[in-house]
Amino acid sequence: MSTDNIPHKTASASKLLLRAVRTPPESPTLSAPGDADTSLPISPPATVLADSSPRPLPHLIRRLYHRIQQRYQGELLKNTWESVRISPRGYQVLQNELEKDAHVGAWVADKLRYDYDSVEGELVLRMPSPLHDIFAIRLQEVIARELENFAVQEGTRPVIKRIKMATTSDIRFSDASIEGKKSPDGSFRFTGTKYPPLVIEVANSQKRRDLPRLAESYIERTKGRIKTVVAIDLEYRDPGKRATHSLPPRTAVYSIYRHRLVRDEQTGDWQREAHAEIEEQPFSIEDSGTSEGSMCLLLSDFCPDDTISATNDRAIAISHAELARLLAEAEEEEKTAEAPSSPISSEKNIPFLSKRKRTPTPKLVSEDEEAFE
Repeated sequence: MSTDNIPHKTASASKLLLRAVRTPPESPTLSAPGDADTSLPISPPATVLADSSPRPLPHLIRRLYHRIQQRYQGELLKNTWESVRISPRGYQVLQNELEKDAHVGAWVADKLRYDYDSVEGELVLRMPSPLHDIFAIRLQEVIARELENFAVQEGTRPVIKRIKMATTSDIRFSDASIEGKKSPDGSFRFTGTKYPPLVIEVANSQKRRDLPRLAESYIERTKGRIKTVVAIDLEYRDPGKRATHSLPPRTAVYSIYRHRLVRDEQTGDWQREAHAEIEEQPFSIEDSGTSEGSMCLLLSDFCPDDTISATNDRAIAISHAELARLLAEAEEEEKTAEAPSSPISSEKNIPFLSKRKRTPTPKLVSEDEEAFE
């Protein structure tokens, strides 16, 4: 992949190539039958020669390209979850366009959090808020702490050693018919397995309505190897209101989806499903604060099937009060992150000297909108 940026040479080369294509050479004179050694084939008509001029990028690709560049440049965007329909061919065009800039391409591969499902033809750009990320991290830390309590027990110690917190590591799906990836908000891997048995998704805006379908996708795409999905739904609050009003605790609920096999009543065949064993259970309520009870997971949620016996399985309980505390801590950290910075008295107004050469943001080829198939 080239990182050269020499627009004047590219333009000159394109003009020369166009002149060569659009002005075909004169056809050679046909020779007499006896002059076979000097005969040349007839030139094809000019209409069959391909036009090498660059095609304008479709509107959808340009819009996505611009949105990703905004994230690359550090801009905070309003939407934390943006879903668009795009075919596998369109997805490949977008990837090719991003890779033309080596820095942007490397950042997308390493830092951008997004999902792509080639079966559904859906691309999701994830742009999580501080609240979203901080709560997800704190929840995983508490779960890891609870798991560690079982490390001292002989029957569970070997299993606990193989459970690893993987946070937002990408999950890639690939077989003969399915390609794609997801960037969960949290996950726990089990050493030696391709997919994490448990993933965590946190929603606090547009993503909320997609949580059940997202849980189904994890379980279906991995044929049940991702076996448990914990989905947290946090009430969305406008940043302007958060900054100017003293607000009560926000409403927050969770759901737990588990892989389950069920028989089709008509055919008798086994089918997989993402069964919602717990659905929209509140742990923080705006009017009354914390609700009673606990979020209950099982040690077997973190392991492949048949790894641990029913005798050695353990319950992991995280009280709703603790979940509400994690949410309150995340809200405070978000408030600090969003507050305008105030100068420190000891700071001096000294300019920053950058030794890195700044390159201009690449511009797209055309503003012409066209449908993309």
